[in-house]
Amino acid sequence: MDDNSLWGLRGRGQGVWLCGLRRLLTEADSLAGLAVSYGISGIETDLLMLAGAVERGPEYHDSLVSWANGVSVARPVEALLIEEASIGARLLAPVYEETEGRDGYVSVDVDPSLANDAEEMSMAIRRLHSAIDKPNVIPRLPPTKSGCAVLEAFTAEGFSVHVGPIFSVAAVERVTEAFARGALRLPKEIEKARGLASVVSFGLASLDEAIDEPVKGWIRTADRDVSGAESLLGSVATAIAKVACRHQRDLLFQKLPGSLRESGPRSLRLMWTDLATGDPRRHRLRYIRRLIGPDTIASMPLGLMRDCACAPLAESALGQRVDEAEEILKEVESLGIDLDAIGTELQERYIARRRLQYGELDNVILAATAKNIGGKRQAGEVAGIVAPLSTSELEAPSALIEAKNIDDQFPTRLWLKDSSLWSDDPIAQDSIRNRLGWLDLVESTPAASASSRGFVKRMGDGDVDQVVLLGMGGSSLCAEVCRQVFSVEDVWIVDSTIPTTVAAVAASVDLARTLVVVSSKSGTTIEIQALLDFFHARCTPMLDQPGHRFIAITDPGTPLEQIAYERGFRSLWLAPTDVGGRFSALSVFGILPMELMGIDSGAIWTSARRMAASCAAGTSTLDNPGTRLGAAIFNAYEAGRDKVTFVCSPSLTAFGMWAEQLIAESTGKEGVGLVPIVGEPAGEAAQYGDDRIFVALELAGEDDSGRDIWLDALRQEGHPVMKFVLDNRHQIGAEFIRWQIAVATVAFLMGINPFDQPDVQGSKNRTKVILDSYKAGTGMPDRAPIATDSGWVVFADLERDEELARRQNGDGLDSWLGAHLGRAQVPDYVALQAFVSCEPRTLSAFQEIRRLLYERRGVATTLGWGPAFLHSTGQLHKGGPDNGIFLQITADDSEDIEIPGAGYSFGRLVGAQSLGDLTALEERGRRVLRVHLRDVASGAEALLEAADRGLA
Repeated sequence: MDDNSLWGLRGRGQGVWLCGLRRLLTEADSLAGLAVSYGISGIETDLLMLAGAVERGPEYHDSLVSWANGVSVARPVEALLIEEASIGARLLAPVYEETEGRDGYVSVDVDPSLANDAEEMSMAIRRLHSAIDKPNVIPRLPPTKSGCAVLEAFTAEGFSVHVGPIFSVAAVERVTEAFARGALRLPKEIEKARGLASVVSFGLASLDEAIDEPVKGWIRTADRDVSGAESLLGSVATAIAKVACRHQRDLLFQKLPGSLRESGPRSLRLMWTDLATGDPRRHRLRYIRRLIGPDTIASMPLGLMRDCACAPLAESALGQRVDEAEEILKEVESLGIDLDAIGTELQERYIARRRLQYGELDNVILAATAKNIGGKRQAGEVAGIVAPLSTSELEAPSALIEAKNIDDQFPTRLWLKDSSLWSDDPIAQDSIRNRLGWLDLVESTPAASASSRGFVKRMGDGDVDQVVLLGMGGSSLCAEVCRQVFSVEDVWIVDSTIPTTVAAVAASVDLARTLVVVSSKSGTTIEIQALLDFFHARCTPMLDQPGHRFIAITDPGTPLEQIAYERGFRSLWLAPTDVGGRFSALSVFGILPMELMGIDSGAIWTSARRMAASCAAGTSTLDNPGTRLGAAIFNAYEAGRDKVTFVCSPSLTAFGMWAEQLIAESTGKEGVGLVPIVGEPAGEAAQYGDDRIFVALELAGEDDSGRDIWLDALRQEGHPVMKFVLDNRHQIGAEFIRWQIAVATVAFLMGINPFDQPDVQGSKNRTKVILDSYKAGTGMPDRAPIATDSGWVVFADLERDEELARRQNGDGLDSWLGAHLGRAQVPDYVALQAFVSCEPRTLSAFQEIRRLLYERRGVATTLGWGPAFLHSTGQLHKGGPDNGIFLQITADDSEDIEIPGAGYSFGRLVGAQSLGDLTALEERGRRVLRVHLRDVASGAEALLEAADRGLA
């Protein structure tokens, strides 16, 4: 029981509270189990999590039906919180008794809209006490002047109260003085002073973020040594906490009479909260470790709790180096930074956010209640009663939605980061464990949003009109999705090294007034290095400080980080190292571009947070939107339906590109995999093979252009269809979470590791060999063609591909395409790999080829633009099942651009990548044909005509 660090904290006098009260945890006795295994000694409400839980959690069914059919509820949120707290208090009663009332509490929010009304807050507390006859429930009040007055009044009556969060020494002093005044008024006959267990919570991560911004601003403009100021970054919140704790305890000693002094710190404990730092340079447990001390509390979400339990226990540090902390605060103030003002602003911002969350929860309950008027619903129906996130409907045979081979412990094991879900190998488990940080992003995103918004606000007063983002795969896909979903102009996402594409972007922007975002997780991506060198060289002649036009997003310690320092980039943003690229949408790789495009990342996070609550630990597989989706996709896969075909409404089309990478790279390995089909032209329902499952993602109110009729036709043909409807564009945040959990579930059921990409590096290695050969003066290697004409050249290894050699009959392009593409049959898929510029004429021709293939061969098709698809579906092509037929399309460059300092051009880079990937496919025994066009646009149309004849 006591063999982990959380119990070690308890042994040192520090309470361990869970942030996130939800009935599922309590009714299933999960909270009691966590109290035993993790030493949980208290719990506090999370309104946003609770809203997500009520939207989809069947455990609220009976209450909602009761309220809908006769039971009068004047204050729905208050009524719900009372029910939650009653169950939680019962399960924590043993802790309360064992600690003699020092711990074992449930903290419940009082309506934040009452923040400045002491009388109404007092009435709300009395309703709470009247409804719950248990001593271990305490109300949480906002830390306003009225809140302090209520704290004083109820302390004088012997009741415990939770106030917070607060963010400054001055605020801690105000709350402590109010508590002391109340304690002094305790009637002697009550004698409850030693039983008081009030709490004042102190926020840390957001405080550091808020302080770091003006410190960085001072550093940027300083004309003297800045090393002292740089050492302050990320350290001030802990210093404030230590100083606040000293002042609090001094005040309690000074203000309380001798009979109460001994129990003073225990009667008003400081709770450390907001502990999830979003800065990857800093240890995830840094706040917990720096603030271990008696008569305090650490409140954390379940994921952070698990990390703490598995980490070595640090020494008590709360009372150490406090004098040094005092000096840190003086140094910050010497820079002209008002810490009290920052704390007050954060406090007001928190109260406003809490008020909105309370109102949202109220709306969710009212909407859910209205849906239940008129009688009981089945528990399974509750998941769809409200649609503030996105509703989902899976219309398929019931066998498809059964959660086969998966028990209800999966969601809990997932959130506890149990890497044994995907591998039995200890080495692989260690690697997987270092890729599960995406589960923590819902906690750290607000800090990233605030920092990004602050940066954009400062930049808005400057000389930037346009944004160019350089990124491949997961480093840019979320940004591209958001750009298209929100119809953002004056932002270019560059994920291509095709010379004409690069030249077109350079010609479209004024680099003297453009911010260039260089986005690369590894910091070594060859395309991004080339693009960075090109745009930096373009800026150098026109600007005194060309680096000031660039910012970088990368992991700590990468070559890109070093380049950012060497070239004087305007800003450097570091991403968490334990989040893989395709799972990074809610990290700085997604959040900063959102804010640069004027998109409210906070609204996207809100929808993601609520979806995470619906998918939380303790949920059953079928009630959990993520695992339910994953189980359905897996069951379709087992039935031979491995082609996940996305059909999105116009505004949401780009979401399919993000899901394509997530699915392909996560599942396409070890000879198995799901094949995502994105952007395929719609056809007649009878033309599709029985290897498909369809996913319809729609925006409410958007013209469906007959989509519903088409989806009905698919159902009638026996194809399973899943339909997701988003009420607004910001709800893509919820879909990011849903699909990530779904893919993790599918991979578990398939018995593979979804967090690696073992077959990607091979193509990169071959590309490097080709480029090194060129730089050494031996030229660009290539193959001897097997057929040629004035407009095209065909390449294939006929010795290896004996089937193609047998099928081919004639010398024309149509005969080669007929022989190659004509062998496709369900369950094959055809992948068009286009290492050419995506122009309207070219795209139209390639889409028509896709149409021909499913009309005449019944097969699914994909279209990838090189080299970007190498970072998206390339893993599937080489590591997935051998049911792909690949048509690689290259072309002469109408223009070419040298890459500064590289020794080769963009055109040669693309040529090396296409040849490297072709070789990798051939070595894997894939069926592949390469067609090289002399002119892209006319050649693409000629390719279409040849395919039409060849497939006739």
